[in-house]
Amino acid sequence: MRYRVVDQDGTEVLNGGSALSKLKKQDKYEFSFELANAKRWNPHAAYLYNLSVDILHKGQMIDSDNTNFGVRDIAWKTDTGFWINGKNIKIQGVAEHYEGGPVGGAWTKPLLRWKLQLLKDMGVNAIRLGHNPYPPMFYELADELGLMLMDEIFDGWKQKALHDYGAHHFDDWWKTDLQEWVTRNRNHPSIIIYSVGNETHGEIAPELVKAVKEFDPTRLVTSGSTNKDGMDVFGINGGSEGKSFFERRFDLPFVSTEAPHTWQTRGYYRTQTWWRDGPKSNTFDLPNITDKEIFFYDWKDPKDWVNQKQHLNSSYDNATVRISARKNWEMARDLPHHSGHFRWTGFDYHGEAGLAHGGWPFIAFMGGALDLAGFKKDLFHLYRSQWLDKPSLHILPSWTHPTMKKGTEIPVWVYSNLDEVELFLNGKSLGRDKPGSKAEEMQCEWLVPWQPGKITAVGYKNGQKVMEQSLTTADAPIALQHQVEVFDAESGFDTAKVISSQTVDKNQTFYPYGAHNVYYHFTDGVKVKALENGSPYEHTNRVRANFRPLFMGKNRAFVEVKYPQAAEYATIGAIVGDEALRLSDQVSIDVQNLPLTNNARNQKQQIDIVYAINDAYSTNMQTYDKPFKVKNGDTVYAKVLVNGKLALTMQQSFGNGVGIFWGDENSANMWIGRGLSMQGEAAEYKGGAVAVTGAHGLHGGGYGTFNNKEGSMYWYHENDGEEGVYKAVFRYTHNDKNSKRPLAIYINNKKATVIEFEPTGSWDSKWSEQAIAEFTLVKGANHIEFRTIGESGPSIDQFSLE
Repeated sequence: MRYRVVDQDGTEVLNGGSALSKLKKQDKYEFSFELANAKRWNPHAAYLYNLSVDILHKGQMIDSDNTNFGVRDIAWKTDTGFWINGKNIKIQGVAEHYEGGPVGGAWTKPLLRWKLQLLKDMGVNAIRLGHNPYPPMFYELADELGLMLMDEIFDGWKQKALHDYGAHHFDDWWKTDLQEWVTRNRNHPSIIIYSVGNETHGEIAPELVKAVKEFDPTRLVTSGSTNKDGMDVFGINGGSEGKSFFERRFDLPFVSTEAPHTWQTRGYYRTQTWWRDGPKSNTFDLPNITDKEIFFYDWKDPKDWVNQKQHLNSSYDNATVRISARKNWEMARDLPHHSGHFRWTGFDYHGEAGLAHGGWPFIAFMGGALDLAGFKKDLFHLYRSQWLDKPSLHILPSWTHPTMKKGTEIPVWVYSNLDEVELFLNGKSLGRDKPGSKAEEMQCEWLVPWQPGKITAVGYKNGQKVMEQSLTTADAPIALQHQVEVFDAESGFDTAKVISSQTVDKNQTFYPYGAHNVYYHFTDGVKVKALENGSPYEHTNRVRANFRPLFMGKNRAFVEVKYPQAAEYATIGAIVGDEALRLSDQVSIDVQNLPLTNNARNQKQQIDIVYAINDAYSTNMQTYDKPFKVKNGDTVYAKVLVNGKLALTMQQSFGNGVGIFWGDENSANMWIGRGLSMQGEAAEYKGGAVAVTGAHGLHGGGYGTFNNKEGSMYWYHENDGEEGVYKAVFRYTHNDKNSKRPLAIYINNKKATVIEFEPTGSWDSKWSEQAIAEFTLVKGANHIEFRTIGESGPSIDQFSLE
């Protein structure tokens, strides 16, 4: 055996060798060496060595292997938290689903580098892998970028969701999978702790910890809100957010494995605090920012929501379960025993849209500091101002408000890590403010009477101006603006390009409410990985469709270029105007060619555009040469030819109900005081139960019925609030005058209660809400099932949990 160690620059620092017979210990071969004056691997300042090992027989190499490694010392202490290389630091972390972001799990290494670099730019120094091992390239990038990892293998040790690993595979496979996981990953310096579970319980916990240490005795083991028994470090998820929790102390080191849970939608604001479950005795104070709400736009008219949670979430850090992001960081930072937190999450992700966002058509969880497309939310800039020393300055909200009354006082916040910030409105100073360390002081803030123009924030350090940022009121949008970022090919993956597009007005000022369809045509050597806008509710296919509507004025295309030496380009087009015709009735057709390779820059493309209004099949379309006017209800159709060949077929509607909904203070009144609704048609069915669509008076897209047969309806419900008694109010109908059509309610496979339903006089239209049941839901995963009892049941539109 011979070995060789090289440093990060490729310079050899050590070598050696030995006969294998001298290295044999039982059934293994082992050797060690000392690395003098080793440079340390640190978060955000990684340093990697490489060890190569060759096996020779009779002078001929017959096998070889190599691995990167880092040198660092870590410790978890009960009284002082986390230490690395002799420094006591806080975990500035995010808990992250691998699928979070634009491409699901279909990451390439260049795109994964894009994702992790964004998190690092926010100040993240640690990531919790939720809740399964990731592909090797993730760990390689974390090693390189200096991102610490809580490496997690299991979600549940028993069934949590209906078809998960815990239900079908854990008992038979956990030992094999755990051994492979640890032995595969243990050379990565980025891994600072292992996690063996998430929100699950069982007597097996100490056995799992013991099994990890059999293969890696150098690292400690934790879990997220599971058994404390056997764990080296105590990890708690959402329960670590409550007010009383911060007064507790433990006999183990502690880290917040999943907190805080707050939500933001990029570009959306409300001044009134929103609590997912309502304020409770254990929630921190989070006062409304203004006495009355001043913002009234949303994704859709509230009367068309399925339930009262189907609104977007405010970017003022005032949409939460128990605590604001600012307060959670203040507490983690200032309590010596608190090792820090892993925020849920870094990126928004598809799924789990029910509990916080009311379910379909919402399809994404909005807890990230970056949205599905990787666009930065205001929360990103909050953390950056708290976690990094590099000067930062960020203003919110937008200064474009199409329906705002002049003089309305708007809370203007600035996140900054500079000494003080001065705010200007149209050149006039509104005074200075200093960011502080307490939650309510982390933003500089002013109440600014609304008027069009420009607000400018100027940041000062040691009395000297360091940086400034301005926001300008936009006029009606007339064009798109594009930017291309390049991420080089590596590890067998092709070069990735991230193409960002946004709506702008005649002065190239960003218009933050654009919702136009953006159409894409790529040459043959370009592969589309995703078209993503960050919307939590919009369903256009991200891979197969050639268009995507903008969300809050922005969209992105994620593509790969296989042959960089070829002439590859993108043609991007949109029919642009104020969709609702509030600001203008002028419409432009914007089409641009973007070269994606150097050779494409040398090729001139001829673009021709023709269009028609309200006639998709016109044989006499007009040539587009200047903006034109449209009326309420018009749809514009356009065709784009590149070098004489049809490249894009586009359409866009204008008028009432198109794009963002602009309401008033009374628009959402019908939802006051109503609970979370579970839709009948969203159930999983057994026996004769089925979903029906197309009936009258429904709150969702259909209802569930037993079809005069026996059967069951099942829902999965994730409760990250407290265990307790919930009231279910049923919206149902049936016309069986001889029966009350009883149903047995099973919670987590145990019979909880029986409920009866009085006939309403119809099978599909006369819906009643007079049936009410109570049952206990546990914290975490809940399985809710309605079963018939010797006869068929009623039709169910929904039931609301309160």
